[in-house]
Amino acid sequence: MTRNGIRGWKRYPVRADNSQPEERPLPLDRHTSPSIQCGAPRGVLVWWWRCCRTALRRGFGTATYLKSRHYHAQRPLADAGPAVQSEATLDTAMKFAICNEIFQGRKFEDACAFAARAGYDAIEVAPFTLANYVTKIGAADRARIRETAARAGLAISGIHWVLVKAEGMHLTHPEAAVRERTARYFVDLVDFCADLGGRSIVVGSPKQRSLQPGVTFDQAWTWAADVFRAAVQRAETRGVTLCFEPLAPAETDFINTAAEGVRFVQQVGSPALKLILDVKAMCSEAKPIPQIIRETWPHFAYFHANDRNLKGPGFGDVDFRPIAAALKAVGYDGTVSVEVFNFDEGPEVIATRSREYLRQVFG
Repeated sequence: MTRNGIRGWKRYPVRADNSQPEERPLPLDRHTSPSIQCGAPRGVLVWWWRCCRTALRRGFGTATYLKSRHYHAQRPLADAGPAVQSEATLDTAMKFAICNEIFQGRKFEDACAFAARAGYDAIEVAPFTLANYVTKIGAADRARIRETAARAGLAISGIHWVLVKAEGMHLTHPEAAVRERTARYFVDLVDFCADLGGRSIVVGSPKQRSLQPGVTFDQAWTWAADVFRAAVQRAETRGVTLCFEPLAPAETDFINTAAEGVRFVQQVGSPALKLILDVKAMCSEAKPIPQIIRETWPHFAYFHANDRNLKGPGFGDVDFRPIAAALKAVGYDGTVSVEVFNFDEGPEVIATRSREYLRQVFG
């Protein structure tokens, strides 16, 4: 130990004959980068410092915090970009997110800060809270959004409500030009999601997929699949999964059950197109939700937690204990994200009580 830091790790030149050089600890001073002093990549040290800071803020040990966070590199560094290569992303243990539109009128950084304090691992971004079209959000702003979440100790799990305010888009429109425009925009959405560090794109958008007058269900089925093909190809290269959402008949007349959804994604035949299961939507099906989970696995890659009353988990009569048990039984290791549609209680209460309830039922 020195006055200015820890002498600890050492760096040695590599010799052509692989012989062991003499130990030469580097002197430390306040002007020398810790990554140079100890030979560790700067991103690793920044990550470790952020974990320690967040652990102290939340009142538990760093080791416990690290076990709960499960960070790892999401994709090759060359794809991630130099400004974000050291940031935290999601790993392969089940984690919990919250949708950012719950924090209506709040700055994105404030939403991230509160979500982190409430115990969430990630935040799910609704693009319409940032701009009408993701193409209006430039590279610098995308990096800023990603870095803002990382500074709060959060990953960005993905994006949803992707066609809200994006006028002129429709999956099953009878005009080919509209479908082609929508197909191009989904490619843009894949790039936007990947640039934020997200892995999942939730495709609900009931109004932008419902059947237009004169369009048959079979036509809509074929056209919607064709709209996704280019985006799915891009998603395969960017490490993103498009997650189509079966929705209740009260919301749309196109794909209302998880079983229908499985048949739909299977026709495309790519691991980059799967389903998202939503508790509120599954409440409209005749089958119990745990049965739907078991029968749909492994064709879903994302999960929305909410109640049939449009509020958060724990705010209604839906019992999440058998739901949590079913997710664990099938081996689901993705994100459970809180999405609500009734904001009466306010964002702080919604976020805190939902996370507390999920912690109780998931353990």
